[in-house]
Amino acid sequence: MSFLRQLFQQPELRPDQLNENNQVTDQRILNRDRIKFGASGVLQLFGLTALNTVIIRALGGGQLHLGIIGSLGGFGIMFEWLGAVLLRKTGSCRKAETIVILFRLAMMLLLALVLLAAMRPEWRMYCLWGFLAVSFCLLAGAGLRSNVETTWIGDLVPKQILGWFTGIKFFMTVLGALVSSLLVGYVADIALRNRDYELRTYAAMAGAVALLYAVALVVVNTITDRKPKSIKFFGNGKNGPSLNYASPALWAYIAFFFMWTSGRGALACFTTAYLLDLHYSMTKIMMILVIQNVVAAVMVLVMGKVTDRFGTRLPLIIVSFVIASSMMLWVSSAWFGIYPILIYQVLGGVAGNTHSMLAVNYGQEIFPTEGRAGYFGFSRIFVGIAMFVGTLSAGVFMHHVHWSAQLWGATLNSYHLLFFLCSLVPMCCVIPLILIGKRTVQPKRIPDMA
Repeated sequence: MSFLRQLFQQPELRPDQLNENNQVTDQRILNRDRIKFGASGVLQLFGLTALNTVIIRALGGGQLHLGIIGSLGGFGIMFEWLGAVLLRKTGSCRKAETIVILFRLAMMLLLALVLLAAMRPEWRMYCLWGFLAVSFCLLAGAGLRSNVETTWIGDLVPKQILGWFTGIKFFMTVLGALVSSLLVGYVADIALRNRDYELRTYAAMAGAVALLYAVALVVVNTITDRKPKSIKFFGNGKNGPSLNYASPALWAYIAFFFMWTSGRGALACFTTAYLLDLHYSMTKIMMILVIQNVVAAVMVLVMGKVTDRFGTRLPLIIVSFVIASSMMLWVSSAWFGIYPILIYQVLGGVAGNTHSMLAVNYGQEIFPTEGRAGYFGFSRIFVGIAMFVGTLSAGVFMHHVHWSAQLWGATLNSYHLLFFLCSLVPMCCVIPLILIGKRTVQPKRIPDMA
């Protein structure tokens, strides 16, 4: 009990516990906060995203609707820039995070009501579009949370120990994803075997997730608060500094993420549908997909220490190219069955799940302290566009293209053609990182008004 009291206490910070950037240097406080960030991340990780495919099919949707919900993820990401606005309006990272969690909690309860309403067959098609609309709001909320949390960590933790701090956070998140995926897959199989209770089961799951968000709200309000160093998106210097849109490092970061997200998002949108069409149960699908989480649980801790010592850019280049190249293994499943997909999941655990940590920490390295939330938000607008274009195009492709061919004794179909096309673009994402070198985003010069 004494450990829990110590974990949730909020000490007053002394000047000797802060550096020149007002970041906390006391590792005892930071150690407690990184555990709290991890716990909050695990609690907010639970959701129904993994069930999008089966829910859409239960509501009468098809491949086009799968493409739409994938593209909505892109729209959600584009709303991350509002996180910078929210931080500036509240003047507190903790208050901003609290508002975001309350919004997501309300949307999850609304989602439960939509799924209950869909039990009436005549309302089902309307509820399908209602499900898509509420899912968009949840994705937008997730985007807001990503911006707020990233800024909060950047304002709280010195750059020299970012890997140490975020490593345990991602470790806990990965383990949470493992438990969440297996639990969701198990419950989904129960629902699929009892069609009369399917939608009711999904609604109950949405209610349970809302309860977890409420617990996360309590945890978040015990983390050391920081005042965000916000600046305006646009300005001429008369009313203070603004973002430096002319920075080559900023556009290299955007180009990297654009190429990475467009192909990866399109592939991820149809992997579950592909395995379902091969007659795998949701439990087996979740077990296949969580292999990444098991391997990544160790890798994020190792990679955190590596980046603190050697920097983030080179590991990010290596990890990005390895996982982008391994996407071709989904195509080879036409010849070798499930084994290439299992290999892909292992490689994804070694490289792919550490990618999020590396990409965020790289942004922390190259963006200036003032305006960090704005830079992340601006760059994510383009990530959202990439996600929207990639996944919606994939949905339209799968809806209209009905292709099959025999090659080297195997039958290829539209899924394999889509996976091949999705693999090409992410392979090029390392080019901007190589070209930009070690350059960073410099603060925008304020013109001399004399």
